[in-house]
Amino acid sequence: MLKKYLLVVLTFLILVSIVFTVGCGKSSFAGKYVNQDNSSDYLELKPDGMYYSYTSYSGGYNGEWEVKGNELRLSWMGSVLVIGEIKGNKIIFPTAGFIMASIYVKEI
Repeated sequence: MLKKYLLVVLTFLILVSIVFTVGCGKSSFAGKYVNQDNSSDYLELKPDGMYYSYTSYSGGYNGEWEVKGNELRLSWMGSVLVIGEIKGNKIIFPTAGFIMASIYVKEI
C-alpha cells in the first residue's frame, strides 16, 4: 500500500513539474503586442527568445527578450535596453530606449 501511495505522489509531482515548466516558458509570452495608442507600433516576441520591435518614430529593432518575475527585458547585443512590466496580456513600458511610455496589448 505504501509503495502504491508513493508511486501516486511521485507521478503527481512529475506532472505538476511538467505543467509548471511548460506553462511558464517563453511560449506563454510569445506573440504580437500592439501599442494601444498607435496600432502601427508593435512588438513581436518570438518563441525562440528573439524579438522585433517597430515604432513609427524610431523604426525597427531586433534583439533578445527574457522574462524575470513580472518584468520583460528587451536586450540588444547583450545589453538590456528596455524593461517593461507585464500585467496580464499587457506590457507597460516607461519612457526608455526606443519604446516611449506606452502600453502594448497582446493580439489574440
